[in-house]
Amino acid sequence: MGSLVSVVVAEIVVQNIEERALASYKRTVPLWLRYVDNTFTSVHKNEIDDFHEHLNRQNADKQFSHLTTLLFTKQGLYLDKTRATSL
Repeated sequence: MGSLVSVVVAEIVVQNIEERALASYKRTVPLWLRYVDNTFTSVHKNEIDDFHEHLNRQNADKQFSHLTTLLFTKQGLYLDKTRATSL
């Protein structure tokens, strides 16, 4: 197991990226929840790619990926697995 200092440094770096990304995005992100290195984010379906690119422009060494997308429609909530990506 690594040093406890590594955990603190990683948390500081991720918080910094997160704060800059959310403050500088063109719209307010209605929901952003993070646990360690996983996030649950709500953005309009037309903005998914734009927001993903915006996050990845914050730090060239730390890149986000979106694995699945939950879409909210008038018919209900469904999981769109066709948008699954990974690094």
